[in-house]
Amino acid sequence: MIASVNHKGDSDSTGAVTGNILGALVGYGAIEDKWKEKLELRDVILEIADDLSRGVPASETGDCEDKGWLNKYNSAI
Repeated sequence: MIASVNHKGDSDSTGAVTGNILGALVGYGAIEDKWKEKLELRDVILEIADDLSRGVPASETGDCEDKGWLNKYNSAI
């Protein structure tokens, strides 16, 4: 992680990608509480992550017939 942000170039992007990969690998529980306590929009981030981990109810063409999902996320599509 340190090497991903301490190099010349687009280190903010490589740090973000590295953080996402590490987060997917080790999970939310592996992150120390001190880093999670003051996370802005924590509840929103966790809700979206939970929804995505359950899977987007759409076909390979992007069609979605789940009314609950559409009502919740339609404005973001």
